[in-house]
Amino acid sequence: TTINVNNDTGLWASNSGNANTAPNAMRYNWNGTNSADDWFFTQGLTMTVGQSYQLQFKYKSGSTTYKEALEVKVGNAATVAAQTTPVFSNTNIQNTTYVTTGSGSGTGQVTLFTPTTSGVYYFGFHAISIPNQLYLYVDDLQVTEVPSPACPQPTAVVVGNITATGATVTFTGPTNGTAYRVVYVPRGSTPTAASPSVSTTTSSATLANLTSNTNYDIYVEATCGTSGASTLTGPVAFTTACAIVTSFPYTETFDGVTAPTLPCGITTINVNNDSGVWVNNSGDANTTPNAMRYNYNTTNSADDWFFTNGITMTVGQSYQLQFKYKAPSTTYSEALEV
Repeated sequence: TTINVNNDTGLWASNSGNANTAPNAMRYNWNGTNSADDWFFTQGLTMTVGQSYQLQFKYKSGSTTYKEALEVKVGNAATVAAQTTPVFSNTNIQNTTYVTTGSGSGTGQVTLFTPTTSGVYYFGFHAISIPNQLYLYVDDLQVTEVPSPACPQPTAVVVGNITATGATVTFTGPTNGTAYRVVYVPRGSTPTAASPSVSTTTSSATLANLTSNTNYDIYVEATCGTSGASTLTGPVAFTTACAIVTSFPYTETFDGVTAPTLPCGITTINVNNDSGVWVNNSGDANTTPNAMRYNYNTTNSADDWFFTNGITMTVGQSYQLQFKYKAPSTTYSEALEV
C-alpha cells in the first residue's frame, strides 16, 4: 500500500522501466515545490519475538545531478504513526546503478530487526527528498530470518549537522554494545583498520577536520565486550558543505559546474511556490557558458531569491558588490532588488 501524506503529485507507484529485475520497480516521482513525504509499505509479515529478521533491497537515483533521500522504518501496522523503529536512512542517494542494502558485505546498511513481541509487522519506505529532484527507485525486497549475531551491527545510521568541516553521526547500537567506531572515508573507498575514525561509547559521534564540498562514506562498528565486534554497517553517504568565503576578491561566474547544477554555496528560494524560479542557465551569459536566470510566471509576480555563499565580513570594513545584469527583451520590464 502507499500513502501520499502531503497530497501532492510526488508519490510512490509501480513503474515499468529502470528495474533491477524487469519489468517493474517502485518509483517515487518528484514534486517541483514540495519535499517528499510519501510512503509505501510491504505486506504484513508474521514475526516471532527474539528472532532476527534482515531486510534487503536495492535502490538508486534517477540522476547523479539530484540527491534523493530515503528512510525505512518498521511497525505493527501499515500506517505512518505505527512506523516507530528506524532501520535504514540515506539522504544522499545519487547512484544511478542499483545498490544493495542488507547484504552484510559492506555494500549498504544492514537492516536487522528483532521484535520484542510476536505479531504482524510492516516495513515502511519513506521518501524524504527535498523539492525538485528527480526519481527514486526501489526494487527486489527480501526479508529473511537470520541467526542473531553475538554482536549485532548498528542500525539506522544518520548523518546530520553537516558543515564545511564536520558532521554528527547518530545510530542505534545493539543492546549489548559497549563501544563504537565511526569510520569515514572518501566516497567509494573501502574502509580499513587504518581509516580515519572516531570512537564513542554513546550512540552518536562528532566528525571534525573534514574537507569542504567533499563526498564521504560513513561506516559504524560496534564492540560488545566479551562478545567481540560486529561487522561494519555502511556505507552511508554525505557531502560536506561549502566553505565560507574568508578572502577577497570573491567572484562567482556560475561557470564551474554544468547547468542547471548550482555552484557550491549558491542557494535559491521560491517564496511563492510557482514555476517561476532562479536557475543556473547555459546560454545568454556574459562569461560563458552559464548565468543565473529567473524564469517568468505568466500569472504570479516574481517572489524568488538566490543567495551567494556565506561571506565573512569585518566590522567597520566597507565591501562593494559588483555584478552584471540584463533583460532578455526590450519589450518586457524586469525588476530586481538585492
